[in-house]
Amino acid sequence: MTDKKQNENNRQSRGPVQARSQKRIDAAIAAAEELLVEVGPDKTSIPEIASRADVPRTTIYQYFPDKYALFAHMAESQYGRIADAIGEATAGAENTHWHELVGIVVEAVAAFYNANQVAAILLLLGPFGSADGAAHIEKDKLLADLFRARLKLGSEGGGDTAPPLDRITLAIQIAFACLRWGYMLDRRLSPAIRAEAVRATIAYITPFVEDGGRQS
Repeated sequence: MTDKKQNENNRQSRGPVQARSQKRIDAAIAAAEELLVEVGPDKTSIPEIASRADVPRTTIYQYFPDKYALFAHMAESQYGRIADAIGEATAGAENTHWHELVGIVVEAVAAFYNANQVAAILLLLGPFGSADGAAHIEKDKLLADLFRARLKLGSEGGGDTAPPLDRITLAIQIAFACLRWGYMLDRRLSPAIRAEAVRATIAYITPFVEDGGRQS
């Protein structure tokens, strides 16, 4: 067999192997989601995931060295969905007073969590490890960038009325701290805790907006 023919056969054989591996990983992620809801993150383990998904542990370990790496991957997959929820909720609200926009964003995020229990566990009860912690930092940055763009509060170095990025990120963390506390208490984000998240976020941002928050 020529080298060219051997290379063609190798490429053809890798396709089904990759497809089978992806199918197994998808099954493992689905099993992990079920276990997170049923027993929580502490009792969820790679052996239990492998057993539930009926896939070899070695397949999971090939991609995720431990359950925390898997959790980080699962958390990251939720960020785009949150961004989509915010984008949909704020569409056409460019001229809305920023106080109202804060409420719209918080309500959109809270509704997303209330409708997606796995996302709430991963993003409100986590992080669960160093890799997961890095994923949460990226989540805060993503939401801060979205928040900044939607509120038109400018960028770092943009003048006295533009809160620097670290302040916007902290505002996001304040809102999430309220939501996290509410979820830890009730496993659901109640109207009262959502209102508190809005109030706390507005109270923190207001001193940095000289014109009282009216967008130009």
